[in-house]
Amino acid sequence: KESEKIHEKIEIKINQKRPSISDKVLVKVYGHRGNMYLSQGQFEKAINLENEALLFAKEDRDIAWVYVNQANIYERSDEIVKAIALHKKALEKRKTIFPDMHPVIARQYNQLISLELKKDDIQNLQDYIDKVNFSDTPLPL
Repeated sequence: KESEKIHEKIEIKINQKRPSISDKVLVKVYGHRGNMYLSQGQFEKAINLENEALLFAKEDRDIAWVYVNQANIYERSDEIVKAIALHKKALEKRKTIFPDMHPVIARQYNQLISLELKKDDIQNLQDYIDKVNFSDTPLPL
């Protein structure tokens, strides 16, 4: 309850459109509020806040972060197909930031593998496993 009061105060400041609050900060505020509602099992409120965060996301890194948050909400609400679609979108954004063999890319594929296991989609599962087979390649620093 206390965290909700704090977030409500932040919401009031956001609604006042204070010029000192950057879009990047708004993405994080809405995203963290969405995560708070996700942890409480309030999926609709969580996804609405993540949609708000997406409106302020300008950089690929922030957009990918919101997509992952949205995917996590759909995964928790057992909407696996929607979660997979959002993780794929996040992966595409992250590929514009990180090289193919980067650990962030590998983690994104790992999320997709985990979801495909839940869905029992063996073909897609094998495709993702093939893409993250980095055993012969040193990871970038």
